[in-house]
Amino acid sequence: MTELSRQPAFVGETRRTFLALVEQTLLFLKSRANMTRTNLLGKTKKEEPPPFDYRRKPEKATDRKAVEADLQRDYHQWLQKGPLHSVVLVETEDDAMGRADVMVHFGSLRYLTEVKQNSTSNDRNYLESRYLTQATEYSNTNAPYSQLLVLDLTSKTSSQGNLRLDEASWTTTHRPHGATTDRAVVTGIVAGNRVTPSVYSR
Repeated sequence: MTELSRQPAFVGETRRTFLALVEQTLLFLKSRANMTRTNLLGKTKKEEPPPFDYRRKPEKATDRKAVEADLQRDYHQWLQKGPLHSVVLVETEDDAMGRADVMVHFGSLRYLTEVKQNSTSNDRNYLESRYLTQATEYSNTNAPYSQLLVLDLTSKTSSQGNLRLDEASWTTTHRPHGATTDRAVVTGIVAGNRVTPSVYSR
């Protein structure tokens, strides 16, 4: 709120609508950091293998690996089940000469959430240098606000654990060369390649 409130355009309908989206995104990030596999995917019978959970480290080399489409699908379904269900679109074509991952529209106001995966680093500066420009390009003809969600596929054993929610979400800005208006981006990391806490004691 403090960071967003510094932006001149963060007033009136823009403030109300973008905050509604940010609230749902933060609830999503909290849910996916906390939620158990059973709550997310449902129970299975004893003889059945557990359903695929894109947040968990594959148990075998032949197991399917998570991709950004898994995060995109999960986030889109989260929004579809909540108060923004009637204003969310996925993979909209020809937005700023590209394809928008998840778009939420409130009449003429629209906000893009760009979804990425990264297995190299979950460092803020690194992620911003790679993805921030693309995430802001869709806001050049609308309110200068967007979101970036990154599926973090870095090793969680070598990192000695996961980021806290307040470390895995932040607001930043981007301004292209020669521009005069900051583009604000709410960024969130969803941890993939996760292991159970007991693994760290072995």
